[in-house]
Amino acid sequence: MPLSSLQDLAKSGMLVSGKYGTILTVDTFLNMALPGIYLFEKGEYFPTAYAVNAEEIPVEAQSFQPENSLVLPKIKFGATTFENQKIRIKLGQNSFQLPKTPYETLLKEIKGKGYSVTSDGKCKVTSENSVSTENFGEEMTTTFPHNSEAVQVLPKSYTLENANSVPFTASDTDYWELGVDVLKGTNIYIDTNPDNRKYAIISRTESTEGTSTGGIKSKTPKVLKKRAVWKIKMSS
Repeated sequence: MPLSSLQDLAKSGMLVSGKYGTILTVDTFLNMALPGIYLFEKGEYFPTAYAVNAEEIPVEAQSFQPENSLVLPKIKFGATTFENQKIRIKLGQNSFQLPKTPYETLLKEIKGKGYSVTSDGKCKVTSENSVSTENFGEEMTTTFPHNSEAVQVLPKSYTLENANSVPFTASDTDYWELGVDVLKGTNIYIDTNPDNRKYAIISRTESTEGTSTGGIKSKTPKVLKKRAVWKIKMSS
C-alpha cells in the first residue's frame, strides 16, 4: 500500500499506531479484507482475526446468518429473560448497547444492589446496605441458535474492577449491539462477502484449543488451521 494511503488511513482514524504496533480498526479491516471467512477470537490485548477455509469450520458454526437477520433465541440477565433478540456485532466498540427495556432492567438490578449509574457511565454507591463488590455481579446467559450457552458475569467484571465504568449504554434502536467483550464467551465467524455479509456465533466452550505446532493452532475434534491476518485495535 502506498505511503500516502497509509497516511490517509491514519488521519481518518482507521490506522492506529500504539504500543503493539500499527493496526487497523476492526471496521476498517472488515471493509478492506479480501472476501472470505474470518474467525474472530479474544486475544491477549485485543481481538485477532484468522482466515479460515469453509470446509474447516466446525459444524456448529456453519449456520451463517445475514447481518440484518441476526437473532439470539434467549438472553437472560439476572432473573429476567429476553427472547428472540435482534443483535448487531460491533467488535470495534468496547461497550454493549442495549434496547430501552433491557437497559432499564440493568439499571434496576444495579439499583437493587445499592448502586446507581451516573450520567458519565460510572457506578457509585447509593446505599449503606449495598452489596460488597465481590457479590456485585449478575450473570448474563446467552443462548445461541444451536442451543449452546455462554455465561458471563456482568457487570461486576467491568464496573468496580475497571474504573467503575458500566459497559452498557442505552440504544435508540431495538438491537442489542454487542461490543468486543462478547468475545469473552464466544467465537465469531464472519463471511465478508461485500454483497451479503454473514455471521456465525458459537460458544467458546464448544471448541477446545489443541496444541500449537509450527505456529499453527488447531482445535479438536476437527482440526482448524488458522492463519492470523490481523490484530485488531478497538475504538473507545
